[in-house]
Amino acid sequence: SYVTFLMPMEYASAFWMTLSIGIGWELIERITRLSRTEAYTNSLSDIVGAQLGFMAGWWLFAHITNPAFASLVILFLCALFCLVCLFGYRAFKYYG
Repeated sequence: SYVTFLMPMEYASAFWMTLSIGIGWELIERITRLSRTEAYTNSLSDIVGAQLGFMAGWWLFAHITNPAFASLVILFLCALFCLVCLFGYRAFKYYG
């Protein structure tokens, strides 16, 4: 969803693009069997979570007026994303 902040796009277009990417990724996981043990409710929560994150990010960046602060927020969110991915990977390795 960070891509939609870098491109001039209306909210509705960005929302549907983000939703399409989320659904597409979940389909790729299913087709390639990347997520052999993932429940369908987990896939659904991934899609809903991505959309909630998109909406929160859109609102946040619509209200930030200082470009330097926006850069810090993006850096923080990228670091947070990496941390969540690390925990997810470790949980996947631990639980299978």
